[in-house]
Amino acid sequence: MVPVHSKFLQGLLRVQRGVNTLSEIGGFNWELAILLAPLVAAAASMVEYTEEDPKPQLEDACKVECLKEWHQYQECAKRIENSDHDGAHCTGWAFDYWKCIDKCVAPKLFQRLK
Repeated sequence: MVPVHSKFLQGLLRVQRGVNTLSEIGGFNWELAILLAPLVAAAASMVEYTEEDPKPQLEDACKVECLKEWHQYQECAKRIENSDHDGAHCTGWAFDYWKCIDKCVAPKLFQRLK
């Protein structure tokens, strides 16, 4: 766990007493960031997840539903590989594929989170 410094505690006490401007807390944004860094690190280390992230598993399951978009992306990649056009890319097809995946995953994921 990250040690909490006395200057950090003093800053928190000022904030609790109603001090809300950066000049009253420490003067500059970087000073505030330094003061808050131990708290953020301590809070992050205290978070415990009870299960793994279900999104990667749901994405794998949804890939079957997005085969059309995947094949379009693959065709584009082959065209570019075999051509001499500099600067050509398949970003649009990649976005279409991941949009399809996200559209499939979203209802299933949010149903689990309720």
